[in-house]
Amino acid sequence: PKKSSRVALRRRKKGTAPAEPPLPIAGRRAIGLCAFGLVLALVSLNGIVLLRTTKIPSIVGGMQHQRTSDTDLAKQHDTFIQEDQPQHGVVGILKSEPRENDKKDKTHLPLCNMEQLKKGRWEPHRFPKPPYNPVQGTKTKGNDQWPCYGEDGPDMTQPLDTFKWSANSVSDQTCSFPQRNFAIDFCELAYNKTVAFLGDSITLEQFEDVALSTGVKGIDMASVLWDKKNTESTLIINTCPHNTTTLVFRRTHFLEVLGDFLNKVTPDILLLNTGQWYTERVVTLIERRYGCIKDWQTKCKTLGKDCQLIWRTTVPGHPFCTHYTEPATSVEKMEQLVANLSWYPLKKGMPRYHWWDFKHQNQLVVNSLDQSGLGFDVLPSYNFLILRPDVHRKITPEGEPDCAHACLLEGSISLVNQLFLQLIRLHAHGAIS
Repeated sequence: PKKSSRVALRRRKKGTAPAEPPLPIAGRRAIGLCAFGLVLALVSLNGIVLLRTTKIPSIVGGMQHQRTSDTDLAKQHDTFIQEDQPQHGVVGILKSEPRENDKKDKTHLPLCNMEQLKKGRWEPHRFPKPPYNPVQGTKTKGNDQWPCYGEDGPDMTQPLDTFKWSANSVSDQTCSFPQRNFAIDFCELAYNKTVAFLGDSITLEQFEDVALSTGVKGIDMASVLWDKKNTESTLIINTCPHNTTTLVFRRTHFLEVLGDFLNKVTPDILLLNTGQWYTERVVTLIERRYGCIKDWQTKCKTLGKDCQLIWRTTVPGHPFCTHYTEPATSVEKMEQLVANLSWYPLKKGMPRYHWWDFKHQNQLVVNSLDQSGLGFDVLPSYNFLILRPDVHRKITPEGEPDCAHACLLEGSISLVNQLFLQLIRLHAHGAIS
């Protein structure tokens, strides 16, 4: 290097070199902006990493259940369900901005039929408060809703976090599935009508949700929950403004009391289901009731009533139900869960409950009804509730988890009744037979 350069180098080392000329103001601003942009980018990147790696605990579905680690069976099941657990959590619930499709006018759309509603998903939903208190709405707490919400029920002043069905056909604006205030719409369509429900305790849950949603208080559940002989197990309740709608529930396992019931009552809307009581002769037992159903439909025409028969498909329970705190996303995965016989308790050496047979029996019954000459509609509960293993938090009298019945405010039973209401709408519009 040249001598002048070497001198300058020694001066810089000794600290005697003249100061560097200051940068122009524009240059200093440019460097400051670059530094700020770099910091912002690092923070954003760090945030993305945090969001991807931090597991946000869900506040939906009640208490987190400890998985049993002392049995290989539970470990196998835990591995089975891990792939099917959606990660909604708190973020999914609070993020409730309407999509663009939700902002458009849907009044011109035709009503969705049941097939159009089957494709979809369960999404987190927050109500400003619970629609009713399922504990205080009944006179008995024994083996009913108190295990779900405590002896006093949910806090009626706080929001309710639950799940709501989002149908693809509604999001795509193919058709309309109004899920507004159930009580207003139901009471309008069921004005001066008698609506009857015949089935077991699963059907009783549907009846209970309709009654409580429309303002009924103090339902005496004990008379129908524990009447094993089905002698006096009938509930009759007047509801809606000015008590204009009559709700009737009759407990029966295989519709053996249907003829006697229809001789005493002529309902405008009749919902039937055999419940979770398995028998290989289910089709034969139901076909024996076709005669009295035809007589009822003939009587309706004579009286000038446009009566409606609805058959609700049966939903199986879910083994290991306490391991779920959110809806499942795959019907196939849930059907594999239900079909695994090794996950059922044994009775006389055989797996109990026969939940794995319900899908096939549903199809057999619908096929039989198709050939019966009866006018009827199908409420396909199976297709929607097979994805809800998380709704079972009831306890059996033996203190064991009840993986068959559901807690009322978890969204599953309310969806069944929204589908029920949609069938009534379609019937009123003459859209189905």
